[in-house]
Amino acid sequence: MSMPRLVVVLGLAFLALGAAPRPPWQAVCAATEAETLRHLFASPECRAGFFAVYDVSDVAETHAWMVENRSCFKEWAHFAWIAYAANDSKMADLAWEQQLHMARERVGGDVEATLVRGEATSIGSEAAELTSAFLDEVEENTAFQEQMETALAGARPLCLLHLNPIECPAAMTTALNWMYPRSYRLSREPPEAMTFSMLAATRAVFTDTLTQRYATRMALHLLRAIASGEDRAVRDEAFYPMAVRFFEGDYDRLWNFIAVYSTRGAAWATAHRMVHADNQPLFAAMMVISSAMGLLDTRMAGEGAVWSYVDASESTCFQPKPYHYWMAGSFAYLLRKEGYSEYTSKQVARLLGAIYEVGSTTMGRDPDEIYFVPMFDPKVNRVRREISHHVLGSEVGISFREPATPAFDGVLDRLMQESEPLPDYSEAEMREKIEDKPTRWRLWTGVTGFYEVFRD
Repeated sequence: MSMPRLVVVLGLAFLALGAAPRPPWQAVCAATEAETLRHLFASPECRAGFFAVYDVSDVAETHAWMVENRSCFKEWAHFAWIAYAANDSKMADLAWEQQLHMARERVGGDVEATLVRGEATSIGSEAAELTSAFLDEVEENTAFQEQMETALAGARPLCLLHLNPIECPAAMTTALNWMYPRSYRLSREPPEAMTFSMLAATRAVFTDTLTQRYATRMALHLLRAIASGEDRAVRDEAFYPMAVRFFEGDYDRLWNFIAVYSTRGAAWATAHRMVHADNQPLFAAMMVISSAMGLLDTRMAGEGAVWSYVDASESTCFQPKPYHYWMAGSFAYLLRKEGYSEYTSKQVARLLGAIYEVGSTTMGRDPDEIYFVPMFDPKVNRVRREISHHVLGSEVGISFREPATPAFDGVLDRLMQESEPLPDYSEAEMREKIEDKPTRWRLWTGVTGFYEVFRD
């Protein structure tokens, strides 16, 4: 009997005995992902200094230490993005405070007042030209073009393996040309100067007055509810229906906004150099909404629900990266809008997510580690969790008006059940095998169970 089948049998045995079985992937969902925090600190001494304060102080005192010791954080502007992964309510509150602090720095004053200004401010030609010039510089850089060609060369063969050999390569090319490789950094100051994705969507969002009005109203609603300590009402209406309401059913503008959010996560503080006084309210709204995702998800984790997903999707697995879910949804939605079939749009979105998981080294990730641990190790389960994000997000993207998606737990269970053990290679043999890209892909899809959900 294979290990995945054994897991299911054992689960049924627990049920027969009347016990409440824990899903076999629960360890990675319940565990604090504190190891991600190591990427924040400039030195071990800085990390120790931070936790010496954090462990005995409240959020305000801890944040005051952060501001005073800013040089201790090599990822200062990305603090919230990483801290939300800790699945700790105090850390989430600290991440929220940090995002508001960064927003105040970037807009030069009160965030709430800036959002209120968004209701009356129009984005004029000067602001549009500033934003467009910044994005033009990104798009025209030779490093951008070189990395796009590399990405396309690696992605196109997967279409021949899995999907329509005519429509899929065209859709893959379309989607990858929307993206910007995160590994390239602009030669601007400060050091955390941003990398960009979804250039056309970013241009459309940050030059559009109506988008700014929709977004600032929603952000103001969230900001006031969280600041008052009365966020229960906010949590009772999940992100997506709330966004549809505030965007007044303008799905194209909403999905452009989601696309821009999803390719930056909670790291929006680094976008300030493309912002003019006219579209500052939109920048502030993006920071508030993106950071509310992580904060409210953390607060709802104990309730078995995820605020940032469609209809507060039921889940017993904490989601530190809702932007992966919405990135897959954005790809599926925008590809469908370009005229590709529902099937191709959904599956290309999933393939792009898988390509990212197979090779990304973002924020110190090691994509090789799953080849050298047991098949149900938390490191492998974490990848299965990300696959589940891409699967569910792509479903939302093609059925956005009346989204109906399966529970996250069920998708993850299916991945577990269909996983295949890796061959019994020595470490040296495995390292040699995964240097070959087709072999790497075959081993990765087998051990994660990817094909079970990919074919839906």
